[in-house]
Amino acid sequence: MHKTIKKNKYKMLAILLAVFGILITSAGITYSLFSYNGVGSKVSSITSEGINFNYKEGNKKIELTDSPWMSDELGKVQNEYFEFEISGKSINNIAIPFFITIKKTAESSNIDDVIKLYLTTVDNDGNESEIAFSTVDKLSNYKNDTIGINNPNEKVLYQSMIEENASINQKYRLRMWIDEDIDLSSEKYNDALFELTVNVYTNGEVDDSKKFVIADNATDLVTQMKAGYNLGNSLDAHKKDIGFRYNTETLWDNPVTTQETVDMIKSMGFTTLRIPVTYYNHMDENGIIDPNWLNRVEEVVNYALNDDMFVIINIHHDVGTWIYADVKTYDTDLANIKGLWTQIAEHFKDYDNRLLFELQNEIINTDNNWDWGTEWDDFRKVHDMDQELITLVRQSGGNNGSRFILVSPFGASTDSCEIEQLMYKSFDDTISDHLLMSLHTYTNNTDSITNLFTRLNGYVTKYNIPIVLTETGTMNTVAEATRLAAAEKFAELAVQYNIGLFWWDDGAKFALFNRNTNTYTYKGIADVIVSKYNQE
Repeated sequence: MHKTIKKNKYKMLAILLAVFGILITSAGITYSLFSYNGVGSKVSSITSEGINFNYKEGNKKIELTDSPWMSDELGKVQNEYFEFEISGKSINNIAIPFFITIKKTAESSNIDDVIKLYLTTVDNDGNESEIAFSTVDKLSNYKNDTIGINNPNEKVLYQSMIEENASINQKYRLRMWIDEDIDLSSEKYNDALFELTVNVYTNGEVDDSKKFVIADNATDLVTQMKAGYNLGNSLDAHKKDIGFRYNTETLWDNPVTTQETVDMIKSMGFTTLRIPVTYYNHMDENGIIDPNWLNRVEEVVNYALNDDMFVIINIHHDVGTWIYADVKTYDTDLANIKGLWTQIAEHFKDYDNRLLFELQNEIINTDNNWDWGTEWDDFRKVHDMDQELITLVRQSGGNNGSRFILVSPFGASTDSCEIEQLMYKSFDDTISDHLLMSLHTYTNNTDSITNLFTRLNGYVTKYNIPIVLTETGTMNTVAEATRLAAAEKFAELAVQYNIGLFWWDDGAKFALFNRNTNTYTYKGIADVIVSKYNQE
């Protein structure tokens, strides 16, 4: 019998998915019967009665090879398991049921009766509790007309509920083995292949009045995004001489971003999070981004989506460091930034339109020349580059065909020359009214702020593109009264002219809260800003 086992190979492919706000991680996995390959990369979405749930699809392969069958008693306690974590929270004051399902692939052999599945929950002390135990063939069929799932080959492994106004953060372990009572000498087990896809779905009755509907044009989107906040000097931290390195997030003295970090930002009343990202230290010699880094960016994006926020991600310090807007190096720079956006767009293509792409941040030329009106040809190259990137994103599939995209002039400047050259001709886009202009300003003079908004409103009208001030703020070295007055004037005029407004937080002099302790430091400034958006 053991010789027969060594001849046969049983393989299981588990693709693990998660609903909106649910992340999958792997940790503490030990293997002798199982092996694991691949990193999750694809994100898709399903809609349940008007609520969008994003889920992450991974390429996670569990291979059962040359494995002896075992008793249930041994199978339930074996060290070989796949461990993953589900976390999320209910939204819009509703309870969210979710279903973990399995489905055989078309290539799988008909050996459902052999494969035992055992799913447990794990508490903080490592104690396990059984929640599902069955052979594959005895699981129930899955039918859900609400989300368009009606597959007799799909079976429910486990179902549970995220209660109204509640959250979960639960670790699971999945064990699999071959039933000891099976006679593997049977012909049907010769060279058998068994593959599963494992999905997480959700459904439920939802009050239509509470649906979250994303604006279908850029002007209305600015209104919907309301007050924005920057998670600066974290995922954008970099250092040229350290080369390819995964852990750069704390290089500039900020702690690792957590869900609690983003919760603090949301608690101050901000409803959109801009996440600056730098890729330089996360690319190999062929320009391939470390998938661990893309997954980390995605993890922080999901922190904001968990809090029902809009999110902007960009290419931050790569521009002005090794990618430029310069007629002398344009072809190389264009190839480099297209290489980045090809990978970013693919990774995030199935996220819904709460996620925005900002094509570049404060791009300058190789001379580091910020002088007004002196480099018109380089200023125009920013338009040409952004046009190429818009086309790239639109052709990348998924939801990128309708994703909102932010373009930005040379240096993200609010000066007329840079803006006029960015808009020296209209952008060609396959969908109308889905472009926004990103600008930066750090003035704290209220008269200057008033004049600025009057001028920016003229550009909105002239070029028919809404403007977002994706960076603004004052340092804590400025008198608090001056800071409050500037913040109030910015917010007042931003609401009046429907121009987006984002506070820059570097975790230090611009910070409104302490990221190490998650305590407020200048909440009064946040209150002044968000109060303007909450006025009837």
